Amino acid sequence: FNNAAQAWNHVAYWDQFVPGGPNRPTGDLATRVNETFGDYEAFIKRAVDVSDTVFGTGWVWLTRDDAGKLALIGYEDGNNPIAVGRPAYLGIDIWEHAYYLDYENRKPEHIRAVLDKLVNWRVVEERMSA
Repeated sequence: FNNAAQAWNHVAYWDQFVPGGPNRPTGDLATRVNETFGDYEAFIKRAVDVSDTVFGTGWVWLTRDDAGKLALIGYEDGNNPIAVGRPAYLGIDIWEHAYYLDYENRKPEHIRAVLDKLVNWRVVEERMSA
């Protein structure tokens, strides 16, 4: 499971960085992010807070909760929302190898950079409509 899940996680991770799309949520996705988290800055803060609940290595995923609302959930090691029957809209790798060379122990800066500079939010929208 761990090897297969990590392979899947990384494919989904790299695919969400395709160039050319918006670097912030727009339209209906922006509305849903704002309704769920308050605003985009609160969304980033929640992603950082969730990352701190993951002991050791893992991922933070934007997914859906049991009520159908957007949720940020932390998963240890190679786990992901798919393994528990939830959709995986956006993943943030919080294993140290993902950020240590650029950010050392400043994981919150890594999370902000992923969300502000790398994610193509059109990919996230497409995943949500699939």
